[in-house]
Amino acid sequence: MSARSGRGRRASQQPTRLPRTTPGILAGVVAAALAGLALLGTAPLGVGVFAVQVVVCLAWLATLDARGSTGAFFIGVAAAIGCDVVVGIADTPDVGRTALVVGLAVIASLVHQLLRQPRRGVALSIAATLSMAVFASCGASYVALRVEGGGGIADAAALFGAGVALAVARLVDLVVPRPTVVPESRRGIVGLLVGLGAAAATGWIYGRAHGDVLGSDHGVRMAIVTALIALLADLAVDAVLSTAPPDEERSLAALTPLGMLLPVVLAGPAAYVAGRILLG
Repeated sequence: MSARSGRGRRASQQPTRLPRTTPGILAGVVAAALAGLALLGTAPLGVGVFAVQVVVCLAWLATLDARGSTGAFFIGVAAAIGCDVVVGIADTPDVGRTALVVGLAVIASLVHQLLRQPRRGVALSIAATLSMAVFASCGASYVALRVEGGGGIADAAALFGAGVALAVARLVDLVVPRPTVVPESRRGIVGLLVGLGAAAATGWIYGRAHGDVLGSDHGVRMAIVTALIALLADLAVDAVLSTAPPDEERSLAALTPLGMLLPVVLAGPAAYVAGRILLG
């Protein structure tokens, strides 16, 4: 047995260790916290988003167990800082500004591979690094929307909707786990539908409370669009946990925080697009 494979235990040896409900509930808490920060201002939201981006970088690299993870982590963190700053200091909302940061991350990733010795697992290492830059851009979408007039309220509607959907769907799965979304999945269709319904109700209530900016109709749309993307991402991460868990114990453990945060991050572009359309 190699030293690399000896660091962890096979996931199949500990099937009961995989959490079913915790990631969704904690994701709801994270989304609610980011919603509160969005209402406070662009800078507080940027700090909160950056913290999420850093944890996602760590969890993503640990899950993939990619070579050159130290350099990739620093590139991912630099990309997160760059994305958050370029959209946060702008006078007008434009998430497209993050394209320059992602482009620089591509160059940095190639230089990183050239400097690595020995140069093994290059394809996976580059893929891990560049995907982290994309995740950084997705998270920065919340910051970009916050710059818009009324963007803080729109951000909060989206995040509250996604958070409620993620938490409610997981809780319903404990009671009604069948029928499942896909074979061997731990996620039920009823939970996903109820989660979307809870997001719509949350958006309606929140939008009505801020009728001068959103209104109930726009609140529902913001919540549902963001919640749908978040639930799909949550379903994808959980499918890996339940049907094809990583071999390494370290990678398996990293999937829990990844499952908690990645759905919220990936829903960012949907929130941004919906917010720009509805507020504009």
